[in-house]
Amino acid sequence: MTEAGPPRDYSRSRAVLIGVSKYNHLPSAKPAAANSLERMARLLTGPLCGWPKQRVEVWREPRRRDRLPDQLMRAFDGVVDVALFYFVGHGQL
Repeated sequence: MTEAGPPRDYSRSRAVLIGVSKYNHLPSAKPAAANSLERMARLLTGPLCGWPKQRVEVWREPRRRDRLPDQLMRAFDGVVDVALFYFVGHGQL
């Protein structure tokens, strides 16, 4: 068993995770995308990574793409250490 290192300070970091699994133009939902989003959130906030839950934002099924750039700019405003962005979903418009 390995010893845990010093506590990590994520007070100046933020993670934004976006997952889209439902599309109007595809015949069915993509559950793998929703599952990946939840697993990434659990990984970051779990014992392996140790991110505080309040420093990780999870955006599920955003419907308005036109607002995302401004929302991301606000979410990452003031972040001076780690700015982690994760997207899972289909790559087509």
